[in-house]
Amino acid sequence: NGFALGGGNELAMACHARLARKGLRMFAGQPEVNLGIIPGAGGTQRLPRWIGLEPAARMMRTGKPISSAEALKLGLIDGEVEGDLLSEAAALARKAARGEVELKKIPTGPLPDVPDELPSVDLGHLSKAIDAILCRAILEGARGTLRDGIELEAKLFAQCCRTEDMRIGMENFLKNGPRVKAGFVHR
Repeated sequence: NGFALGGGNELAMACHARLARKGLRMFAGQPEVNLGIIPGAGGTQRLPRWIGLEPAARMMRTGKPISSAEALKLGLIDGEVEGDLLSEAAALARKAARGEVELKKIPTGPLPDVPDELPSVDLGHLSKAIDAILCRAILEGARGTLRDGIELEAKLFAQCCRTEDMRIGMENFLKNGPRVKAGFVHR
């Protein structure tokens, strides 16, 4: 019922259905790279399984959010709602409970056709060290089961916490807020 950023989007992706208010220009994203970390609550594993490897990797690696319309187009949400979002969500849940509609289930096995590496993206000011950890989480996780990928993500999140860039990103966020870019050193 508003933004789904970082952990909020990760929580939503753990559900069988997601709806959004229609017309949100900024709706969902994984902005963790701006802090010098990777998603740590299943985002590196669930986002590729919901919307595909390349669009998910682009979202996570750049930290740029998408609109509700794009989220619908990519398959991250099941619909945009113009009226009362909570009433529509409850109606969808009742229909699913009665067997009138079948909700999608996230693929739990390995993804098909996982490339050796991800297409390049413009990282701008973002940490190359964190990007390397993130790419590893996305690619290695996609080659295994969802469960194994989530375990890998946790280990790689801990690896981020040992980087200089994580400390820089967190300090910058706490001191300057989300609009000031961190001066990452790529270590």
